[in-house]
Amino acid sequence: MAKTRVTQFDKAIRDNGAGTFTFNKETHPGLYYRVSPQGKVVWVYRYIRPGTGKPAQATLGTYGSEKEGKLGIAAVGSLWLEWRKLLAEGTDPQYQAKEQREA
Repeated sequence: MAKTRVTQFDKAIRDNGAGTFTFNKETHPGLYYRVSPQGKVVWVYRYIRPGTGKPAQATLGTYGSEKEGKLGIAAVGSLWLEWRKLLAEGTDPQYQAKEQREA
């Protein structure tokens, strides 16, 4: 039987219980993870919309194994960086992601 690797992040999720938590505000500002009472973890990015200056948030995906099509810590870090670059260029990453899905 394959051994499941439990990371420090997995332990933090288990210990914290349900709620919304900052991932690491020093290295990844705006990135949060939300834990449901059932234990499902989703990545959330909070940012200010370019042009309007209004707060926005987007669910980036579900935490888990990338083999299962979910976002691990490295993958969400890369996605967070992409979104930060788009914001720096004045592009709303949520609108761009929607356009790409519809294309």
